[in-house]
Amino acid sequence: MSETAKGFDKEVTMRDVLLNYPYANQLCRVKLTGKQLRHIIEHSAGFLKKDGDQITFLDRWIKPKPLLYHFDVFYPIEYEADISKPAGQRLTKLKLHGQDIEDDKIYHLAVNNYRAMGGGFYPEYSMDKIEFTLDKDYVQMFSEYLTHGPIKVDTKKNYRFY
Repeated sequence: MSETAKGFDKEVTMRDVLLNYPYANQLCRVKLTGKQLRHIIEHSAGFLKKDGDQITFLDRWIKPKPLLYHFDVFYPIEYEADISKPAGQRLTKLKLHGQDIEDDKIYHLAVNNYRAMGGGFYPEYSMDKIEFTLDKDYVQMFSEYLTHGPIKVDTKKNYRFY
């Protein structure tokens, strides 16, 4: 996403799509173990710091230039992270469809090709884990999806940082 992305309102225009997704990324499916998935989510939680009761981004991710496009959230995985704990011990909940993520089980994750190839310094992503890449970019996928009638968006929050 764009560093200045504002997201979408109830009415979405093609301009909104282009402003939010200025890069020609494609969607990939990657194959990971539960342990690898845990490392990836832990890495994303490492962008955050706890200051009293407030959770904010570490300065290195917002100054001198915001790099928040490197911060990922994961859906429909349900997870919670205690930001005050050390790296590798932050995740206190990690479930998929009500079941704990198992270290040795294989999972499939949809991510953009930039991330799937290792962009953003995430651990575990690499070319050899990519199972396939869709032949459409995000803008094309969004424009096709958004023109097929009413869209229902799941707004249930599936993650919590504390």
